[in-house]
Amino acid sequence: MLSVLITVFEQRISLEMLLYCLRAQTIDEPFEVIICDDGSSDESFSSIRANTDFLGLDIRYIWQSKLGYRAARSKNNGIGCARGDLLVFLDGDILIKPDFLSRHRSAHHSSKQLVCNPRRWVSVAAVPSKVTVAECKRDSSLLLSQLLPLAKSEITRLFELLERISIDNDRARQQMLFSSDAPWMACIGFSFSAERCSEMYFDENFEGWGPEDREFVLRMVKKNGYTIFFDDQIQVFHLVACSTGRLSSSGLPNSPPQIVSYLKNMVHFRAMYPNEDLSRAMMPLMNYRFNSVSKAWELSPDTATRERWSVRDLAAKISSIEEWLRANSPDVR
Repeated sequence: MLSVLITVFEQRISLEMLLYCLRAQTIDEPFEVIICDDGSSDESFSSIRANTDFLGLDIRYIWQSKLGYRAARSKNNGIGCARGDLLVFLDGDILIKPDFLSRHRSAHHSSKQLVCNPRRWVSVAAVPSKVTVAECKRDSSLLLSQLLPLAKSEITRLFELLERISIDNDRARQQMLFSSDAPWMACIGFSFSAERCSEMYFDENFEGWGPEDREFVLRMVKKNGYTIFFDDQIQVFHLVACSTGRLSSSGLPNSPPQIVSYLKNMVHFRAMYPNEDLSRAMMPLMNYRFNSVSKAWELSPDTATRERWSVRDLAAKISSIEEWLRANSPDVR
């Protein structure tokens, strides 16, 4: 049996579309759906409960109160309730093809594997319709209003459309990482599956933005003997309009509170593994700078020099972040 764990927060429309995608799965094996809700409003639960289209799915909805961003704890809620031997993790802004679950099951060729896959990014600026790009940028619901009816009744047409309007943003980097000396970095939290074991949990010390998925994968590989398999034949679609707190086509937070939590969590992650080379994982920190005028961290507008960043530059950046956190966050030492 498979357990599909969906992490959500205020993503009602994309969650409904994902459930329609799950309803269309062609796998010859029972599966359950566990919605791990990190404090959404009652509307999200009510809309799913009232939708009779999902009566054929084995769904459990696990809600926790909103006390910041606690994705790790929310995922652990789902793991604790899951009955499957294979756990499939999905973000609430992901859409999957009808063969997604069967492909993940088939990709597990041996015990203790983590199977991951690429995603295509679906942007509001690429809708091929009479709606103008400017209108889409003003209201991302225009895109979702086109996709939802297709997810409900024309699933083949939905993915034909998504193929045309999406960008293959992650595949090349994931392939490179999978072939590197750090293959664990190819496995990203938006979509992966893992054979269940008693040591499977997310570190709840990560509150706020990331990288609970990175730490989870590294721990399962280094401490629990799991291997990574990147299957680029499995493809999912990321609805950028339904993401929270990030810029279009970016995996990084951009609001000051989210940035601070991200910096704090990245420093914590590095401290957990002092003997591991985490330079690739830490390199996104180079995208941030401290604005001395606003007295806040922000995404740097100039990322053109990325190729010239060195490990020494990264070490200096981390030191400056640690110094700032010690002075401004009382729980950082």
